[in-house]
Amino acid sequence: MKKILTIILVILVVVSLIGCNQDYLQNYKEAVEKTDGRSQGKESIKISINNDFNQENISQEIIEELNYLKNIEFEITSSFNESYSKSRAYIKYRGLGYDLNLYTGENETLVQIPIINKYIKIDSEDLGFNEDEENNFERIEGLTSKIQSEWLDLLQKEDVVKGKRDLMTTQDGDVKVDKYTISPSEEQLRLFLKKFFAVLRSEEESLKPLIQNQNGKVNVEEIVNNLEDVIDEFEKITFKNEAYIDVDGYIVKEFINIDLENYDPQPGSNSKISVKVEVENWENEAEQIIEIPEVEESDIIDLDSMENNFESFIK
Repeated sequence: MKKILTIILVILVVVSLIGCNQDYLQNYKEAVEKTDGRSQGKESIKISINNDFNQENISQEIIEELNYLKNIEFEITSSFNESYSKSRAYIKYRGLGYDLNLYTGENETLVQIPIINKYIKIDSEDLGFNEDEENNFERIEGLTSKIQSEWLDLLQKEDVVKGKRDLMTTQDGDVKVDKYTISPSEEQLRLFLKKFFAVLRSEEESLKPLIQNQNGKVNVEEIVNNLEDVIDEFEKITFKNEAYIDVDGYIVKEFINIDLENYDPQPGSNSKISVKVEVENWENEAEQIIEIPEVEESDIIDLDSMENNFESFIK
């Protein structure tokens, strides 16, 4: 699951960062760098995935299983300064909602699970990159660079970006913003996807660390071919990105909407997938006072035990 989310986020970031002509691209890149470079502030990210399925000619058991997947949500709200961060996360999956609180200090991260009032402690050393992982990261950067180049080359041929001054209500009140709307045509999207899959096939070594299974075996070409076949089944694809940059050069809000529609899906297959991403940043460079809780050893549980015995923990 973690690796799938990594791939999705890489694609979303790549597409949203480079969907404009050179002038708009430069302005947006500068805003991204300034926003990411904040030493303190608050931010929130909301991701919603809605699935519609063709439920004709399938069993009630499968229908019930598909209903669990109709709506998947992830939301995280964080405050941070140079030394600490505090986040509240919510995950909705298979019809159930899960809350998490995360506290990150200089040497460790505490993950609080409110439903059982216990903590998981993760040392910073456990999050470090070894030499192989650093090499993998460099390969992924090379992969995303190639994808960026293809997307930018495509969109520069047509004007798909509109910019205007606007007024927006944010967590900090009403602010004047520059609004960037990025909306490529379906023809442009499909041409990009063809080039995108070609890049994936040419970067097999870069992809292996992301998608290899527990046995270390992976067939990248087969996975890419299957993914391309799934995308080709959708008869309509739309993408829209709206970014709002304030007078100080920070991205205060951003929306990404992706829709895929299949008008004649196979039984049990998707008739529509809608992905909505909303990002908000506020209190940029405003002082953030964050307290990390002191936790007794008796309140800390082992991550492996949590994964293997979750049902017993919540009883």
